[in-house]
Amino acid sequence: MYRYVDSHSDTLFAICFEDKGSFDKPKGLQINLNSIIKANPALQVFSLFSEDWNDQILVDKAPWKMAEEFHGILAKYKNIKLIENTNEIFLECYNGKIPVILSVEGSGFIESENILYLLRKIGVRMLSLTWSKENRHGYGNSCDPKKGLKQSGKNLVAKCKKLGIIMDVSHINYKGFFDIAEIYDGKPFIASHSNIYRLCPTERNLRDEQVKIIKQVKGVVGITLYTDILVNNRKATIDDIYSHIDYICERYGEDYVGIGTDFDGITELPYGIVDCSDLYKVFDYLKEKGYNDNVITKIASGNFLRVFNKIWQGDMHA
Repeated sequence: MYRYVDSHSDTLFAICFEDKGSFDKPKGLQINLNSIIKANPALQVFSLFSEDWNDQILVDKAPWKMAEEFHGILAKYKNIKLIENTNEIFLECYNGKIPVILSVEGSGFIESENILYLLRKIGVRMLSLTWSKENRHGYGNSCDPKKGLKQSGKNLVAKCKKLGIIMDVSHINYKGFFDIAEIYDGKPFIASHSNIYRLCPTERNLRDEQVKIIKQVKGVVGITLYTDILVNNRKATIDDIYSHIDYICERYGEDYVGIGTDFDGITELPYGIVDCSDLYKVFDYLKEKGYNDNVITKIASGNFLRVFNKIWQGDMHA
Protein backbone atom coordinates (compact mmCIF):
# COMPACT_ATOMS: atom_id res chain seq x y z
CA MET A 1 0.00 0.00 0.00
CA TYR A 2 1.30 3.46 -0.92
CA ARG A 3 1.55 5.96 1.92
CA TYR A 4 0.09 9.18 0.61
CA VAL A 5 -0.03 12.90 1.30
CA ASP A 6 -3.57 14.28 1.28
CA SER A 7 -3.21 18.04 0.89
CA HIS A 8 -6.76 19.01 1.82
CA SER A 9 -9.64 17.90 4.04
CA ASP A 10 -12.54 19.63 5.80
CA THR A 11 -12.89 17.15 8.65
CA LEU A 12 -12.51 19.71 11.43
CA PHE A 13 -15.31 21.84 9.98
CA ALA A 14 -17.54 18.76 9.64
CA ILE A 15 -16.96 17.83 13.29
CA CYS A 16 -17.42 21.32 14.68
CA PHE A 17 -20.26 22.66 12.54
CA GLU A 18 -22.02 19.89 10.62
CA ASP A 19 -23.10 17.42 13.30
CA LYS A 20 -20.84 14.68 11.94
CA GLY A 21 -20.03 13.30 15.37
CA SER A 22 -16.50 13.19 16.77
CA PHE A 23 -13.24 11.90 15.38
CA ASP A 24 -13.55 8.64 17.32
CA LYS A 25 -17.37 8.39 17.17
CA PRO A 26 -18.15 9.64 13.67
CA LYS A 27 -21.49 10.08 11.97
CA GLY A 28 -20.53 9.89 8.33
CA LEU A 29 -17.03 11.39 8.55
CA GLN A 30 -14.87 10.46 5.57
CA ILE A 31 -11.75 10.85 7.74
CA ASN A 32 -12.09 9.47 11.25
CA LEU A 33 -9.95 7.59 13.74
CA ASN A 34 -10.62 4.12 12.33
CA SER A 35 -10.41 5.08 8.64
CA ILE A 36 -7.21 7.09 9.00
CA ILE A 37 -5.49 4.28 10.90
CA LYS A 38 -6.50 1.86 8.15
CA ALA A 39 -5.43 4.29 5.39
CA ASN A 40 -2.09 5.06 7.09
CA PRO A 41 -1.19 8.29 5.23
CA ALA A 42 2.30 9.75 5.13
CA LEU A 43 0.71 13.11 5.92
CA GLN A 44 -2.85 14.30 6.39
CA VAL A 45 -3.63 18.01 6.08
CA PHE A 46 -6.59 19.29 8.10
CA SER A 47 -7.94 22.68 7.04
CA LEU A 48 -9.31 25.53 9.11
CA PHE A 49 -12.23 26.74 7.01
CA SER A 50 -14.66 29.46 8.05
CA GLU A 51 -15.89 31.35 4.99
CA ASP A 52 -19.23 29.64 4.46
CA TRP A 53 -20.93 32.38 6.51
CA ASN A 54 -21.74 36.01 5.80
CA ASP A 55 -21.36 36.91 9.49
CA GLN A 56 -17.80 38.15 10.02
CA ILE A 57 -18.00 37.32 13.73
CA LEU A 58 -18.55 33.64 12.89
CA VAL A 59 -15.82 33.78 10.26
CA ASP A 60 -13.39 35.16 12.85
CA LYS A 61 -14.26 32.70 15.63
CA ALA A 62 -14.70 29.41 13.75
CA PRO A 63 -11.03 28.66 12.95
CA TRP A 64 -10.08 28.75 16.61
CA LYS A 65 -12.82 26.28 17.51
CA MET A 66 -11.48 23.94 14.81
CA ALA A 67 -7.91 24.43 16.01
CA GLU A 68 -9.02 23.54 19.54
CA GLU A 69 -10.67 20.38 18.20
CA PHE A 70 -7.49 19.48 16.28
CA HIS A 71 -5.25 19.83 19.33
CA GLY A 72 -7.73 17.86 21.39
CA ILE A 73 -7.37 14.99 18.92
CA LEU A 74 -3.58 15.22 19.19
CA ALA A 75 -3.75 15.14 22.99
CA LYS A 76 -6.05 12.11 23.02
CA TYR A 77 -4.39 9.99 20.33
CA LYS A 78 -0.63 9.77 20.61
CA ASN A 79 -0.35 7.93 17.30
CA ILE A 80 -1.36 11.14 15.48
CA LYS A 81 1.54 13.59 15.45
CA LEU A 82 1.81 17.24 14.48
CA ILE A 83 5.03 17.65 12.49
CA GLU A 84 7.30 20.62 11.80
CA ASN A 85 9.34 19.47 8.81
CA THR A 86 9.81 16.68 6.31
CA ASN A 87 12.39 14.92 8.47
CA GLU A 88 9.72 14.53 11.13
CA ILE A 89 7.32 13.11 8.54
CA PHE A 90 9.78 10.33 7.73
CA LEU A 91 10.58 9.77 11.42
CA GLU A 92 6.95 9.53 12.52
CA CYS A 93 6.09 7.25 9.60
CA TYR A 94 9.00 5.00 10.58
CA ASN A 95 7.73 4.97 14.17
CA GLY A 96 4.26 3.91 13.06
CA LYS A 97 2.62 7.30 13.63
CA ILE A 98 0.32 9.36 11.40
CA PRO A 99 1.82 12.79 10.65
CA VAL A 100 -0.56 15.77 10.38
CA ILE A 101 -0.50 19.53 9.87
CA LEU A 102 -3.03 22.35 9.68
CA SER A 103 -3.84 24.55 6.71
CA VAL A 104 -6.02 27.63 6.29
CA GLU A 105 -8.73 27.63 3.64
CA GLY A 106 -9.83 31.23 3.28
CA SER A 107 -7.89 33.87 5.23
CA GLY A 108 -10.67 36.36 5.83
CA PHE A 109 -10.22 36.02 9.60
CA ILE A 110 -6.52 36.97 9.45
CA GLU A 111 -6.53 40.68 10.13
CA SER A 112 -2.97 41.10 11.41
CA GLU A 113 0.51 39.63 11.31
CA ASN A 114 0.11 38.56 14.93
CA ILE A 115 -2.70 36.20 13.94
CA LEU A 116 -0.51 34.71 11.22
CA TYR A 117 2.32 34.17 13.72
CA LEU A 118 -0.10 32.46 16.10
CA LEU A 119 -1.42 30.22 13.35
CA ARG A 120 2.14 29.26 12.49
CA LYS A 121 2.79 28.32 16.11
CA ILE A 122 -0.27 26.05 16.37
CA GLY A 123 0.63 24.05 13.28
CA VAL A 124 -0.49 25.92 10.14
CA ARG A 125 1.95 25.23 7.31
CA MET A 126 -0.24 25.96 4.25
CA LEU A 127 -2.61 28.83 3.48
CA SER A 128 -5.09 29.90 0.81
CA LEU A 129 -6.14 33.55 0.68
CA THR A 130 -9.78 32.93 -0.23
CA TRP A 131 -12.52 30.40 -0.47
CA SER A 132 -14.91 30.95 -3.38
CA LYS A 133 -16.08 34.42 -2.31
CA GLU A 134 -14.50 37.82 -1.75
CA ASN A 135 -12.83 38.48 1.58
CA ARG A 136 -10.57 41.17 3.04
CA HIS A 137 -7.55 39.88 1.10
CA GLY A 138 -8.81 39.00 -2.37
CA TYR A 139 -11.37 37.38 -4.61
CA GLY A 140 -12.38 33.74 -4.86
CA ASN A 141 -13.18 31.66 -7.91
CA SER A 142 -16.82 32.85 -8.00
CA CYS A 143 -15.73 36.49 -8.34
CA ASP A 144 -14.68 38.65 -11.29
CA PRO A 145 -11.60 36.86 -12.72
CA LYS A 146 -9.98 40.20 -13.59
CA LYS A 147 -9.76 41.42 -10.00
CA GLY A 148 -6.40 40.85 -8.35
CA LEU A 149 -5.28 40.61 -4.76
CA LYS A 150 -6.03 43.43 -2.38
CA GLN A 151 -3.03 45.10 -0.78
CA SER A 152 -3.55 43.19 2.46
CA GLY A 153 -3.53 39.97 0.43
CA LYS A 154 -0.26 40.89 -1.22
CA ASN A 155 1.23 41.63 2.19
CA LEU A 156 -0.04 38.31 3.55
CA VAL A 157 1.51 36.34 0.68
CA ALA A 158 4.86 38.08 1.24
CA LYS A 159 4.73 37.29 4.96
CA CYS A 160 3.85 33.64 4.33
CA LYS A 161 6.86 33.43 2.03
CA LYS A 162 9.12 34.58 4.88
CA LEU A 163 7.52 32.26 7.44
CA GLY A 164 7.72 29.13 5.32
CA ILE A 165 3.95 28.85 4.96
CA ILE A 166 3.11 27.30 1.60
CA MET A 167 0.71 29.24 -0.61
CA ASP A 168 -2.31 27.33 -1.84
CA VAL A 169 -4.02 28.70 -4.98
CA SER A 170 -7.11 26.47 -4.93
CA HIS A 171 -10.20 28.73 -4.89
CA ILE A 172 -8.36 31.95 -5.80
CA ASN A 173 -9.67 33.72 -8.90
CA TYR A 174 -7.73 33.91 -12.17
CA LYS A 175 -5.93 37.25 -11.66
CA GLY A 176 -5.23 36.44 -8.02
CA PHE A 177 -3.42 33.27 -9.09
CA PHE A 178 -0.91 35.26 -11.13
CA ASP A 179 -0.51 37.87 -8.40
CA ILE A 180 0.45 35.11 -5.95
CA ALA A 181 2.90 33.60 -8.45
CA GLU A 182 4.57 36.99 -8.90
CA ILE A 183 4.90 37.70 -5.18
CA TYR A 184 6.07 34.18 -4.36
CA ASP A 185 8.84 34.92 -6.87
CA GLY A 186 9.84 31.49 -8.14
CA LYS A 187 9.23 29.53 -4.95
CA PRO A 188 7.01 26.48 -5.35
CA PHE A 189 3.36 26.83 -4.43
CA ILE A 190 0.50 24.36 -4.67
CA ALA A 191 -3.13 23.95 -5.62
CA SER A 192 -4.21 21.73 -2.74
CA HIS A 193 -7.51 20.53 -4.23
CA SER A 194 -8.11 21.47 -7.86
CA ASN A 195 -8.61 19.66 -11.16
CA ILE A 196 -8.12 20.40 -14.85
CA TYR A 197 -10.35 22.96 -16.58
CA ARG A 198 -9.99 21.36 -20.02
CA LEU A 199 -11.45 18.09 -18.69
CA CYS A 200 -14.16 19.73 -16.58
CA PRO A 201 -14.75 23.42 -17.36
CA THR A 202 -15.48 25.27 -14.10
CA GLU A 203 -13.84 28.26 -12.45
CA ARG A 204 -12.72 25.96 -9.62
CA ASN A 205 -10.35 24.19 -11.97
CA LEU A 206 -6.98 25.16 -13.38
CA ARG A 207 -6.40 26.23 -16.95
CA ASP A 208 -3.36 24.99 -18.81
CA GLU A 209 -1.49 28.29 -18.48
CA GLN A 210 -1.87 28.02 -14.71
CA VAL A 211 -0.59 24.45 -14.60
CA LYS A 212 2.40 25.62 -16.68
CA ILE A 213 3.23 28.20 -14.02
CA ILE A 214 2.95 25.58 -11.27
CA LYS A 215 5.36 23.40 -13.25
CA GLN A 216 7.77 26.31 -13.76
CA VAL A 217 8.02 26.88 -10.01
CA LYS A 218 8.14 23.11 -9.34
CA GLY A 219 4.86 23.12 -7.44
CA VAL A 220 2.10 20.51 -7.29
CA VAL A 221 -1.58 20.22 -8.21
CA GLY A 222 -3.54 18.10 -5.73
CA ILE A 223 -6.24 16.32 -7.73
CA THR A 224 -9.47 16.31 -5.75
CA LEU A 225 -12.28 13.78 -5.47
CA TYR A 226 -15.06 16.37 -5.71
CA THR A 227 -17.41 14.95 -8.36
CA ASP A 228 -18.64 18.35 -9.59
CA ILE A 229 -15.15 19.39 -10.67
CA LEU A 230 -14.04 15.97 -11.90
CA VAL A 231 -16.78 15.52 -14.49
CA ASN A 232 -19.95 17.21 -15.70
CA ASN A 233 -23.49 15.92 -15.20
CA ARG A 234 -22.85 12.50 -13.69
CA LYS A 235 -21.26 10.83 -10.69
CA ALA A 236 -17.50 10.47 -11.03
CA THR A 237 -15.53 7.24 -11.14
CA ILE A 238 -11.96 6.37 -10.24
CA ASP A 239 -11.25 6.52 -13.97
CA ASP A 240 -12.18 10.22 -13.89
CA ILE A 241 -9.65 10.82 -11.11
CA TYR A 242 -7.10 8.98 -13.24
CA SER A 243 -7.93 11.15 -16.26
CA HIS A 244 -7.02 14.36 -14.43
CA ILE A 245 -3.82 12.83 -13.02
CA ASP A 246 -2.87 11.44 -16.41
CA TYR A 247 -3.55 14.78 -18.13
CA ILE A 248 -0.90 16.47 -15.99
CA CYS A 249 1.56 13.60 -16.29
CA GLU A 250 1.26 13.42 -20.08
CA ARG A 251 1.49 17.17 -20.73
CA TYR A 252 3.57 18.50 -17.85
CA GLY A 253 5.32 15.55 -16.26
CA GLU A 254 4.97 13.19 -13.34
CA ASP A 255 6.56 15.60 -10.83
CA TYR A 256 3.71 18.10 -10.56
CA VAL A 257 0.64 16.15 -9.47
CA GLY A 258 -0.56 14.73 -6.17
CA ILE A 259 -3.79 14.10 -4.25
CA GLY A 260 -5.91 16.61 -2.33
CA THR A 261 -9.11 14.72 -1.61
CA ASP A 262 -11.38 17.38 -0.03
CA PHE A 263 -12.72 14.61 2.22
CA ASP A 264 -15.53 15.82 4.48
CA GLY A 265 -15.97 18.88 2.28
CA ILE A 266 -17.88 16.89 -0.33
CA THR A 267 -21.03 14.82 0.00
CA GLU A 268 -20.80 12.74 -3.19
CA LEU A 269 -17.60 10.78 -3.71
CA PRO A 270 -16.63 8.85 -6.85
CA TYR A 271 -17.94 5.31 -7.17
CA GLY A 272 -15.93 2.89 -5.04
CA ILE A 273 -14.72 5.45 -2.49
CA VAL A 274 -16.51 5.78 0.84
CA ASP A 275 -13.80 7.21 3.07
CA CYS A 276 -10.03 7.70 3.23
CA SER A 277 -9.40 3.99 3.70
CA ASP A 278 -10.46 3.52 0.07
CA LEU A 279 -7.89 5.92 -1.37
CA TYR A 280 -5.53 3.03 -2.13
CA LYS A 281 -7.90 2.17 -5.00
CA VAL A 282 -6.72 5.27 -6.90
CA PHE A 283 -3.10 4.15 -6.72
CA ASP A 284 -3.99 0.56 -7.61
CA TYR A 285 -5.86 1.90 -10.65
CA LEU A 286 -2.80 3.89 -11.73
CA LYS A 287 -0.82 0.66 -11.62
CA GLU A 288 -3.45 -1.10 -13.71
CA LYS A 289 -3.09 1.71 -16.26
CA GLY A 290 0.64 1.09 -16.56
CA TYR A 291 2.16 3.55 -14.10
CA ASN A 292 5.21 2.09 -12.37
CA ASP A 293 5.87 2.10 -8.62
CA ASN A 294 8.32 5.00 -8.78
CA VAL A 295 5.84 7.30 -10.51
CA ILE A 296 2.93 6.23 -8.31
CA THR A 297 5.03 6.97 -5.21
CA LYS A 298 5.72 10.47 -6.56
CA ILE A 299 2.00 11.07 -7.12
CA ALA A 300 1.00 9.56 -3.78
CA SER A 301 3.51 11.49 -1.66
CA GLY A 302 6.87 12.29 -3.21
CA ASN A 303 5.90 15.39 -5.16
CA PHE A 304 4.28 17.12 -2.20
CA LEU A 305 7.15 16.09 0.08
CA ARG A 306 9.58 17.73 -2.35
CA VAL A 307 7.68 21.02 -2.15
CA PHE A 308 7.35 20.83 1.62
CA ASN A 309 11.06 20.21 2.01
CA LYS A 310 11.91 23.15 -0.24
CA ILE A 311 9.65 25.65 1.57
CA TRP A 312 10.03 24.39 5.14
CA GLN A 313 13.81 23.91 5.30
CA GLY A 314 15.37 26.59 7.45
CA ASP A 315 11.98 28.13 8.25
CA MET A 316 11.03 26.05 11.28
CA HIS A 317 11.62 28.79 13.84
CA ALA A 318 10.94 31.90 11.74
